[in-house]
Amino acid sequence: MFGVSRVKIDPQLTGFEGTPQARLTLEQQVSKDVTVTFVTNLNKTQQQIVRVEWDLNRNWSAVAVRDENGIFGLVLLYKRRFK
Repeated sequence: MFGVSRVKIDPQLTGFEGTPQARLTLEQQVSKDVTVTFVTNLNKTQQQIVRVEWDLNRNWSAVAVRDENGIFGLVLLYKRRFK
């Protein structure tokens, strides 16, 4: 419908006053190995997070993130499943 794989709205109560806020998350699987996630605070649109995850193989992923402060980061994740 929107051209995205997943749409999610998270209501939150924050701060000492319990101010209601909501975050909108849009996720799109660009290819079988790459997923892009965009998160924005609906009350403060300048607070946006962009996350790109690239599955290198079954166990390893590279995740690049730009947080709401504009800081970029890159993380390598190792996933292990125990049965």
